[in-house]
Amino acid sequence: MKRIASIALALLLTAGMVSFAQLSATEKKKKTSLSQSLNKVKDKRNALRKQLNAKRAEVGDAMDAVHAVDNKMSSVQDQLDKTERELESAKREQQKLATELREQTEKLEQIKIRVGHRIRAMYVQGDGSPIALLSESENLSDLAARKALLERIADKDREIFTEARVLRDTVLAKKKERDAKVIQVAALIEQRTKQLAELESVRAEKKAMFASLKAEENDLEDRYDDMLKESQKLEAQIAALQAKASGSTPIFSGKFILPVNGRFSSGFGYRVHPISGVRKMHTGQDIAAPSGTAIKAAGSGKVITAAYLNGYGNTVVIDHGGGVSTLYGHCSRLFVSVGQTVSQGQKIAAVGSTGYSTGPHLHFEVRINGKPVNPLGRI
Repeated sequence: MKRIASIALALLLTAGMVSFAQLSATEKKKKTSLSQSLNKVKDKRNALRKQLNAKRAEVGDAMDAVHAVDNKMSSVQDQLDKTERELESAKREQQKLATELREQTEKLEQIKIRVGHRIRAMYVQGDGSPIALLSESENLSDLAARKALLERIADKDREIFTEARVLRDTVLAKKKERDAKVIQVAALIEQRTKQLAELESVRAEKKAMFASLKAEENDLEDRYDDMLKESQKLEAQIAALQAKASGSTPIFSGKFILPVNGRFSSGFGYRVHPISGVRKMHTGQDIAAPSGTAIKAAGSGKVITAAYLNGYGNTVVIDHGGGVSTLYGHCSRLFVSVGQTVSQGQKIAAVGSTGYSTGPHLHFEVRINGKPVNPLGRI
């Protein structure tokens, strides 16, 4: 959103005074014509303002949609990062189990070989074969003892082999489970990566829609500003005629007073704009105060503007004569109207945050022949 062009504001602030006390018939006719033109321009301006407000709502919704997608993408990215860490952990466990399975399988094979060698050796040696051992028994008691020994050897071999096989099978089962986990997590990563890509595509569409709506909003703002400048020009001309009819505005020669008591939040001079982030001239003194706080006229004079000015929001401009004027911006309410004479300290408005504003405060300007000067130098 742009601030009101300086040339349009200068027209308002330098709408000079004339000294004739009465209007001629031609001037009255001119004033009527100007008023009619002003009403038409205001109607167009109001229509544009409605369109602009509606478009701003669309732009806001579009931006919210972009933010919603951003938040969703952030959530999915966090999930993806977590899943990738799970996959790395699962792969490390998978590798560990693969090594353990290989070791247990080798151990089982070694047991098989060792038992097989012993059995073959017993048969090959002849005397050590089970049959030989039994046949060499001296009596039934010796036979039973030899038979029991052979059975214990066989049982021990089976026990060792069974334990090794059970351990191998346990590791194998764990590895299969871990293999399945790796496949599952990898599939989940693929799914979330795809979801992230889809969200990126949706985000691009949302951003394109936002950019299109923002361009339309900017166009409406330009048109609204044009209407605003035109209405301000007409208001300035009408104010000049009104001043002519009532006599010239008295020149205020005293010191200005602070329009509102509060904290000086931003002074006159170059600064980084709090909304646009651009370094530019700040043409007034910002005074932070609670919304609704009374704003008083810094000096006596005649009101030449009491309207909504795009960047300034609800604004009052007072002509103090001699080319000196004061401006009061971002008001929540206005209590004066164009052409009204006000005295120093009179309540003219209330503190607000309309227009380009980050919070309740008064933007106070002092201008000489339309050129802004440091307000604190006039107080």
